[in-house]
Amino acid sequence: ALVAFILQMGAICFVPLRFGFVYTQTVLFAGMSIDQLSLPSEQKNFEYFLWPLVTVMPNNMISWIECTSCTTSWIMKRFGGHVFFDAYMASSYILFYWLCLSKVKNDSYGASKPKKV
Repeated sequence: ALVAFILQMGAICFVPLRFGFVYTQTVLFAGMSIDQLSLPSEQKNFEYFLWPLVTVMPNNMISWIECTSCTTSWIMKRFGGHVFFDAYMASSYILFYWLCLSKVKNDSYGASKPKKV
């Protein structure tokens, strides 16, 4: 909580308003990346591999597109640039959960089948 408070004060005091979104994205994704990288090696499994591919990397790309072309791209203007980002941000976690759940179900199904000799 103290780190979040310090980062928020840094944003209020030192970051111009037009860079607020970029600053927030940087803090969020840096925090998530540090959290994932600091996991012990025993916890680095399929979910550890899947998390950045489904959530972090696409969200980073979408946020860069939004920051650089939200007001200039006709697609972003017409359909609402931030809507794409918000929709993927929410759906990426659902997709991540679904993929992990599918893997668990497939693993448990494969484990219950008798092995052929």
